[in-house]
Amino acid sequence: RQRLACQDFAVKRGWKVLKKRYDDSCDESVSALARPGMKELFKDIEACEVNYVLFYTLDCLTRSAEELAEILCLFEERDIFFNDIKPVEFSVENGKWCGGAMKKSVEQEILSLASKTLLELREIWKSLFNTNPPPHAKKVLIPQIAYKLQEVAYGSLSEKSVRDLDNMADQMRKGKKVSRGNRPIVGTRIVKEYHGEEHEVIVEEIVMAKCAIYTRKSCEDGLEQEFNSLDAQRFAGESYVKSQQLKGWEIVDKRYEDGGYSGGNIERPGLKELFRDIETRRVDLVVVYKVDRLSRSLFDFAGIVKFFDEYNVTFVSVTEPLNTENSLGRLMLNVILSFAQFEREIAGDRIRDKIDTSKKKGLWMGGAIPLGYDIKDKKLVIKEEEAKTVEYIFESFIELKSIIAVTKKLNTKGYRTKEGEEFKRATVKRILTNATYIGKVRHKGTLYEGQHEGIIDEKLWNKVKEKIKTREYIKAKREPALLKGLIRCYECDTSMKPTHAKKKNREYRYYVCGNHIRGKGCTAKDQTIAAGEIEQVIMEQVTAIMGNNELIERIMKKGRKIAIETLRKINSSWKNIFPIEQQNIMKQVIKTIWLKENGIKIDISGNGLKSLVDKYKETNAIIEASEENISTFVELKLRKKSGRSMIFEGEVKTRKNDKLLNALVKAHLWKSQIEDGEYANARELGRAYNVSCPKYISRILRLNFLAPKIKEAILEGTLPGHIRLNDFMGKEFDLLWKKQIEQFLI
Repeated sequence: RQRLACQDFAVKRGWKVLKKRYDDSCDESVSALARPGMKELFKDIEACEVNYVLFYTLDCLTRSAEELAEILCLFEERDIFFNDIKPVEFSVENGKWCGGAMKKSVEQEILSLASKTLLELREIWKSLFNTNPPPHAKKVLIPQIAYKLQEVAYGSLSEKSVRDLDNMADQMRKGKKVSRGNRPIVGTRIVKEYHGEEHEVIVEEIVMAKCAIYTRKSCEDGLEQEFNSLDAQRFAGESYVKSQQLKGWEIVDKRYEDGGYSGGNIERPGLKELFRDIETRRVDLVVVYKVDRLSRSLFDFAGIVKFFDEYNVTFVSVTEPLNTENSLGRLMLNVILSFAQFEREIAGDRIRDKIDTSKKKGLWMGGAIPLGYDIKDKKLVIKEEEAKTVEYIFESFIELKSIIAVTKKLNTKGYRTKEGEEFKRATVKRILTNATYIGKVRHKGTLYEGQHEGIIDEKLWNKVKEKIKTREYIKAKREPALLKGLIRCYECDTSMKPTHAKKKNREYRYYVCGNHIRGKGCTAKDQTIAAGEIEQVIMEQVTAIMGNNELIERIMKKGRKIAIETLRKINSSWKNIFPIEQQNIMKQVIKTIWLKENGIKIDISGNGLKSLVDKYKETNAIIEASEENISTFVELKLRKKSGRSMIFEGEVKTRKNDKLLNALVKAHLWKSQIEDGEYANARELGRAYNVSCPKYISRILRLNFLAPKIKEAILEGTLPGHIRLNDFMGKEFDLLWKKQIEQFLI
């Protein structure tokens, strides 16, 4: 098990693993250096057959601190690099790798490269590549060193992708058209006769399953540890997914974890993030350590399973052999969840009983400390300076009779909340309705005499309460928010909320980024967009999508002609369809709308289109939709006018990114030709290919420094449709893979 884990670690980084085994199963009383496996290892180190030693954990070498120090010194004396396989950060200092706990992160190291001298860069090159550095300037060495640092830390391009690039480069060298492979299509029947017997093989497709690992811990105890319970659950999940690689399982890099959240409800940020990614088809399978990590509530779990079924997502428990495909497996699952729910409810009953008794006695039971108070010996005590602010808020409301006016007044005069932030309307209203300020404790709608002193007298509090209660709020009749729940901010992956504003007795509707409303910050240029205009554009795009035959052919697996004809008829009679039915059709066809700086990306629902065709078709023929994620991009010019974004629409466009694929293959070919000595430099390469612009050659070669994930997306044709070759060939992209992925993939 230890060897397999180390071997997987090495293979991911493109390192050669020796077949020879260095194993020891001796008693710990035997000195580490006297063990046969360790002796054999040092023998091969002396013979220069080993230059990197991997071990599962440090205590695999020895449990003695003195022996460990001696072994590590021997490694360093012989210039042997060493590491355990737990995730660590890498660093280069003085041209050598630092083993064990690294001092700097990869990102910091890369950012520091620009400040290093050419001599220092050449020394780092020697350590990384084990060769003498080429006679290049700093600007040539830095991208190659940065790429290698990340390759060692995060893993290199997969063997399959390298093989595909090599094959395509060979095609390009021979003057052939570059294609994504010449494998037989799925369903092809291959027949071969051998020794008088006919053997048949049908080509099947391995459907890659994107596996998300969800982890949860009810309390925060121990989460500060370097390797905590969440890490242990994820490690078990990763190991399980790796054991299923032949089935096409692959791990989603994003971590879905909830530390300090109860399994009694689904109000958990990590779980919600998982749900969002399931809705956007980024996850096909959910892996948990135990079923109760997902939920301890039978009711909630039933809802989660129903949600999974809607998106064809399955789940697996690492420690429980559950198979939900048969009735016995479903029965066992319900039994396990019933016990988990019973355990949670018993614990909950005890906690609730204690809270009920304590609150009836007027005790402070924790939570956010109200403005005007501090905690001393688990009791609320008045904080004089803040208490004056509370009195000012109550008196101001009596004077102004408006919560919004009070909020503005407080912020203008420089008053701040307990956290040092500006007051918000909801914060002021919460203070004005909080019975704590009259020395009482509210519990289940009843007020009990508290064991703390009040700040406000009951007469003033009742007066404020009466004004809030009797205050009339006139709600104008508004048009329904057509895109509510569909439109999202692309920058922060947050739902855009419908809102409105009034000016000169006229109401204006908008969609605003949810994070922007909550004040959490959003880096998007267009955080607010006019609702009427974006809704009009989307309704027009529905007919464009239904009329795009190429798109419909990609979405439909079966009954393509019937689907195209049915959607054509719907389009031709679109103007005669009632608006409410048009809106229903739009919600069937469109799954998600992503607002970007240069337009909108529309995710199309294949199942929704199938349902639409089934509803309107004039035949009983069976229609099947593909599971493939299909998106289109609408180029829009957005400009600010009076604080809102106006739209000037373009048209739906779909691209295959063949130019980008050709450019990537060309970069791979040219790089290999220079490295193999076929051409001495870029200038000689340009003469051979009749390219007179050296800047073009350097920009093509720069594509070799793209993150492996982006290269694989280009090879597989899964790069977002709006990304063009010019996005890579224009201004220089970031050397950090993380930044590249944020720019081109997310």
